[in-house]
Amino acid sequence: MDGDDEISGQMIDEIYANGGEETDQRSRRAIMSGDQLDIEAYAALYSGRTKIMRLLFIANSSKNPTVQLDALRMAYDEIKKGENTQLFREVVQKIDAFKQEWCTLQTVG
Repeated sequence: MDGDDEISGQMIDEIYANGGEETDQRSRRAIMSGDQLDIEAYAALYSGRTKIMRLLFIANSSKNPTVQLDALRMAYDEIKKGENTQLFREVVQKIDAFKQEWCTLQTVG
């Protein structure tokens, strides 16, 4: 049984993006190692609204403030490329709320 656990552990340690038949380096970059998610590598797999929605999902679902802010920042950058002003305002409000919460924690702590 130890051999099976070792093999499954190796498969879980690194998840690679499916690049189809592409052989470029970006498609073989590890996006997850252990419990850490590489947001930039994950987001690079998508474009447009899908990329934005996945980044917002990560920001809303993550319990790690650094991951939340990184995902919001990347969503903000992607939204600026388009014309969806409502979504842009929502992301800016989330970033502002995040900053206010962080500043409050810094003054209390």
